[in-house]
Amino acid sequence: MFETEIGDTVFATRKGQVIKLVDEFEYDSLHIVSYKSKVNELVIEHEDGTLARYSGIKKNSFMVKLGQTVYPRTPLGVTERYDKSMKGQLCFMIYYLCDITLQKDNRETLINQIDRYGYVNPFFLTEKGTEQLKHNNNYRVKISNEIITKEFTRRELKKITTHNH
Repeated sequence: MFETEIGDTVFATRKGQVIKLVDEFEYDSLHIVSYKSKVNELVIEHEDGTLARYSGIKKNSFMVKLGQTVYPRTPLGVTERYDKSMKGQLCFMIYYLCDITLQKDNRETLINQIDRYGYVNPFFLTEKGTEQLKHNNNYRVKISNEIITKEFTRRELKKITTHNH
């Protein structure tokens, strides 16, 4: 969970495809809450099968579309007020499907499956080096073109090189 200023731009962390986009909820201006399930979000699927979920995006601020391929630093949307407080919150989660178990009722259908997800505690490149973030600390991110382009195809690398010269 990241505390943000209202209207901060949220950027993609990795290359992937937008597979889910929920853009229907307004913020709650009456209460201060610790959790709410009705939030605008998007999910990006990465080539390695992991999924990145970004939730807490302002309604009608999405800058990407369902099915679009995004790259690191692609703007996704802007953060919204979380509640009546004057801060925004971005929930960023990386997870993967680790097990599908069919319920034993003699009907092996997708409706009867139970999904089990594993979660990843990612490393971030900060001014102090590569580290996992700790609760209630402030960090200054560092950007590395080597890391950003790590998952790019040769064609994508060539396109970026051509644009930068």
